[in-house]
Amino acid sequence: MAGYARYRIKRQVFPGIIADANHTVTGMIYYDLDDQSLQRLDEFESHIYQRRQVRVQLTGADNTYADAYIIAQNYQLLLSGDEWKLEEFKRRHLQAYLSAL
Repeated sequence: MAGYARYRIKRQVFPGIIADANHTVTGMIYYDLDDQSLQRLDEFESHIYQRRQVRVQLTGADNTYADAYIIAQNYQLLLSGDEWKLEEFKRRHLQAYLSAL
């Protein structure tokens, strides 16, 4: 997602995404989610995130659109300013995070 950045949320191990013209966020796309699955994701992500349709560049393909959870404007102050890194999350926090779910 060109035009977005991903930062760690203060005192948390999970990220928040915000619009930022100078950055790009990588991720995965899940296709064919049903309404019930989307509702469960919306509930999991909570009120600090807004599900928005964003333009994304697929690897080796054209642009397409996908839904992404972006930090709502009035909650952006929760971001630490530290870049959130997937590999660091996997190494340091994933097991405990999954256990807490």
